[in-house]
Amino acid sequence: MAALKKYRLKRTGAAPFSFVGECLVDEGGRYYAGRAQPRWINLALYRVQSGEYVIAVVYRTQCPGETEHHTVLTVQDSAGVASALRAHDPIPPEIVDFLSPIGNGRRSALAVLRHLYEDRAGVLSSLATMKRDAK
Repeated sequence: MAALKKYRLKRTGAAPFSFVGECLVDEGGRYYAGRAQPRWINLALYRVQSGEYVIAVVYRTQCPGETEHHTVLTVQDSAGVASALRAHDPIPPEIVDFLSPIGNGRRSALAVLRHLYEDRAGVLSSLATMKRDAK
């Protein structure tokens, strides 16, 4: 394990989540297909000193009236990373409700968000598998 650091992650509607560990990957950014997006999702994967994994999921937005949403997922081992990411919907319900109606490009905006999440979740899952297989 690399140098350990103390982390304190924001959680929407809950107290911050603190732990000691290492950041394995921080996957994010607002660009998709070469274009800046008004909404995007950042993911980070941490290995905790105890061997557990922490996944930080952050819905980010620059749209007026919308707020960021921070979620922390914990799993016992690297094998649980992919299933935890598959089971989690990173897009806040009020944004899904807003983007779901057909028309005004909203459906495509929701599809872009879901695609960004799936791509980034794939990166985290692959890295967790590589770490497990390297043992």
